[in-house]
Amino acid sequence: MRALELLVLLAAAVASSAEPLIGTDDNWEEVLVAKPLVFVGFFAPWCGHCKALKPHWAEVGDAIAAKTAAEGEEELAIAEVDVVASPGVYWRYDIQSFPVLKLFRHGLPIGTCDGRSAKDILKWIEPRRKFVPSMAVVTAPTEPGINADISDMRSYHGQVVPVALRAAVVGVFDGTTGPGSPLDIFQSIALSHASFSKDDMVEGPPPPPFAIMDSGQTKLAAANLGVTAPGIAVVRTNTNADVANDSEVELVASPPGLLEVSKTRTIEEVAEEVRGWIDDQRYPVILEWTTENKPFIFTRRPGFETHVLLFIPPNMTPELETELLVALTTAGEKYRRQALFLFLRIGDGHEEGTQLARELNIGGADSVPAVMVVKSDAKEGDITFFRRPTPEGVDFAPALTGSADIETFIDDYFNGDVAPDASNPVAAAQAEGGAEGGAAGGAAQAEEEEDEGPEVDESDVQVLLSEESFDQLLKQNEVGLVEAYAPWCGHCKKLKPGYAAAATELTKAISVEGIELKPVVLAKFDATHPKTRELGEKLSVDGFPSLFVFFKGVVFDFQGDRTPKGIVEAMRNYQLKHAALPLTSEGTLEVARTPEAVKGLMETAQPPPPPAAPDGWDAEEDGEYDPGATEVGMLVLAVVSGAAEEVALKTMEQIALQYTPPDISDVGVPHVSFGAVSVEDEAALAPLVEAGGVAPG
Repeated sequence: MRALELLVLLAAAVASSAEPLIGTDDNWEEVLVAKPLVFVGFFAPWCGHCKALKPHWAEVGDAIAAKTAAEGEEELAIAEVDVVASPGVYWRYDIQSFPVLKLFRHGLPIGTCDGRSAKDILKWIEPRRKFVPSMAVVTAPTEPGINADISDMRSYHGQVVPVALRAAVVGVFDGTTGPGSPLDIFQSIALSHASFSKDDMVEGPPPPPFAIMDSGQTKLAAANLGVTAPGIAVVRTNTNADVANDSEVELVASPPGLLEVSKTRTIEEVAEEVRGWIDDQRYPVILEWTTENKPFIFTRRPGFETHVLLFIPPNMTPELETELLVALTTAGEKYRRQALFLFLRIGDGHEEGTQLARELNIGGADSVPAVMVVKSDAKEGDITFFRRPTPEGVDFAPALTGSADIETFIDDYFNGDVAPDASNPVAAAQAEGGAEGGAAGGAAQAEEEEDEGPEVDESDVQVLLSEESFDQLLKQNEVGLVEAYAPWCGHCKKLKPGYAAAATELTKAISVEGIELKPVVLAKFDATHPKTRELGEKLSVDGFPSLFVFFKGVVFDFQGDRTPKGIVEAMRNYQLKHAALPLTSEGTLEVARTPEAVKGLMETAQPPPPPAAPDGWDAEEDGEYDPGATEVGMLVLAVVSGAAEEVALKTMEQIALQYTPPDISDVGVPHVSFGAVSVEDEAALAPLVEAGGVAPG
């Protein structure tokens, strides 16, 4: 009898709640709000580190249970989740290793504890219990402008933070309290931003301090600060104070409705938007490149890889300097999150700016003030320069004469109308070579690709002009391939004719061994264009071209040869893999719910019999025939039940599509089948228990 190996990959069985709190897919929402604070351990039963932590985890639970919340502390519950038994909870959070210890406040994730002893874990928890009750309260100004009470909050932003980057966040609320209220959401966000020790330090400047305005002063806040309850004010350094106004600080009020929860906007979504808004607004719109500020300029945040640089010479008139800085500030507001906007003073006493200007080769006295864009890819080590166009026969662009020069150049860059600087050999080589070619490879390729050859018919390739068009593509098509490209990328130009040919071939519906395969759509988008750049970031594009498969709304990396034949074969193979699954009439993975159905699944995993001895083989003379490596049967199952069933089925479909048999020729090539079985009726599991794939009970 041929051997059959059973692999249970996913489990989503329903568990009943018990003390201490056990979080499951069914009761998770109730567990999250059992107390104001809930400290959750995410464990996997097979994880050795989880087993090592368990005694310390029990000690933490005993310590919390034995201590009644004192005045000035929030109540805390301890809970744990078996991620194998509750995959729905597991997939909801960004859990990449085990164990993970997360703190939640009224359902919102606050932070992750790295402690692995009871002492360290309790030390991490205690200050967080006291944070919200002890938040600072500030008064509203009695006349228009920022009063000292609010301005002084910036002084608590830490001595390591340069003055230019100091900020504070103040919430203005009308007194409405309780879980889910704007005040409660703000308090939870403040707790998630707080630093309690050097171990909490993150890349870049520490988070700003948070405070709440006296609820009886909302009218003053609206009249004198322009902040209407419920609302938030970010107070930050005014880096443009010498040209914009006389104050060293400026206040930014949150947009109306930022803290509003509705039927279409959950508390989690509101909190995420508020966090993003605060993280954006805490930084000044423009920042001077100085020795003090330099360590924080490269902090990882939206736009940090693109720098718009304005070089200011010592002999420029105050009027022109004002005009250019205001234009840079306006552009910074317009393209926030897409780049960092920096100005550098050059000349005597400004070594940082002078040195950088020299390294970037901006030209002599006739070329400054100047503006340029430097785009870097830290992962690949690539740097690309973008400059203003130069007149024929001139090496450098003329000096800026007014705000229009800056506005035109920056708008052109973000509209994709400025080519990489071809006059700089390093930049040109990197721009053409991209992530794969490097500087030397790019230079060689740039020479090869001067002639792009005949025009390519791309009529069967859909061009995506926005993130919305990408979403529509996924909704309207079951399967497809999407290319993220850059207009200047040599590798993208090489792929272009083959990609178009594959698109044409895949427009046809075909039949393979009686299986009808629908047409496959191919599309592409410019990942450097302002309207689709964020889509590229969401897809984690880190080189060009990048290819992504989408199947039933789920996107994953393309694995296959990037030739017309390779693309067509890979995409058809994805379709065939899906067609081989046990599917319902709606095309979704069918769940085996009876012993008979489970036995049917097990039969699909039976490998074919080994090859017989060739004709004329005589066992007595030739010995026992050895057929060599034979196939090994493997059945990979999603074990599902309850609310997590849909998640588990989608996950299993994607695993099946992306599965590639390993090279184990000495044992035998795996004959793998995929399926799903429900545990709602224990009788259905009997064949699996009998085969040894599932433990009884």
